Amino acid sequence: MRIRRIWLVLVGVLLSTFSFAQGSSMVEFERELKQKNHGVESVRSSFVQTSELSVLGNKVEKRGSFYYHIPSKLLLQFEDGDYIKMNEVAFEMRSAGRVNSMKAAANPMMKSLNTILSACVAGDLSTLTRSFTIELTATAEEWILTLQPRQARMAAHIARIVISFDRSDMSLNVLRMEQAGGDSVSYRFFRKEFNVELAEGLFDIVM
Repeated sequence: MRIRRIWLVLVGVLLSTFSFAQGSSMVEFERELKQKNHGVESVRSSFVQTSELSVLGNKVEKRGSFYYHIPSKLLLQFEDGDYIKMNEVAFEMRSAGRVNSMKAAANPMMKSLNTILSACVAGDLSTLTRSFTIELTATAEEWILTLQPRQARMAAHIARIVISFDRSDMSLNVLRMEQAGGDSVSYRFFRKEFNVELAEGLFDIVM
C-alpha cells in the first residue's frame, strides 16, 4: 500500500505544469526526444523498482516487465504477481493479492500516470504542464531532468523528481522520486525492445 501511495503522489506531482531554465538545451532535448521516438508504437522492457525507507535505512527491490502500446495502453507486471494495468478507458491494480479496477475517469491520478509515461515513450512533453523548476543536464550517455516543486504544498511531500533518458535512442532509463522525509522510489528500465508484437489481450481489463 505504501508503494501505491507513492505512485499516486508521483502522478499528482507530475501533473502540474513546469518552466524550463535552459532554452537552447531544452529545444535540443525536445527535438531529440521527438525525432528518436517517432514511429515507436510498442515497447517491452524489464524494470527494477527500488524503494528506500530512510527510517529503516534499507532498500527493497521488486522486478518485473513493462509493456506499452500506443496510444495509451500500459502494463507494469511485477514478478510477484502484482501489476498496474491501464488502457484508454480503465485501470486495474493488483497489490498483495487484491485486485481493484475502475474507469479511468474515476481516478484522475492513475489516468495522469498513463499520460506521463505515454509522453515519455511518444516523445511529446506538451501534455505535461507547470509548477516545477527544471534543471536539464547532459552527459555523453544521458539527458537528465531534475524537477523541483515550486509550490510549498507539493514541496512538503516531494523534494525532487529525476528522470533520465538514454541519448542513443531517447528511451526512458530511470524515473526516481525523492520525498521530503527522505524516502524514495525509483524505476530503472533496461533490455528495452521497440515495435515488438505484444500478446493479444495483454491490456484487457474486465469491469
